Amino acid sequence: MPQVERALRENARQRIQSGAMPRAKPNRTWGGPGAGLACALCDQPITRDQIEYEVQFVQEGMSVPQIVHLACFAAWELERGLMICAGV
Repeated sequence: MPQVERALRENARQRIQSGAMPRAKPNRTWGGPGAGLACALCDQPITRDQIEYEVQFVQEGMSVPQIVHLACFAAWELERGLMICAGV
């Protein structure tokens, strides 16, 4: 596994465990060009030439969006699924 992918997955795992990123399946997900906002997973800006994913969760009747890079989204989805399968 490439080092960048390993680092993204480790970061995703840590953020899920700390509660900074949800473990739950999102209610809605959509993508588009970046708007310069910071990624919820890696904290780096998502520039116009990158794909930005908005991952939306409904918690206690309120919409809570998370904005992430495409690669960060993939790492989060993988680690979230692995944790659920492992019962963690």
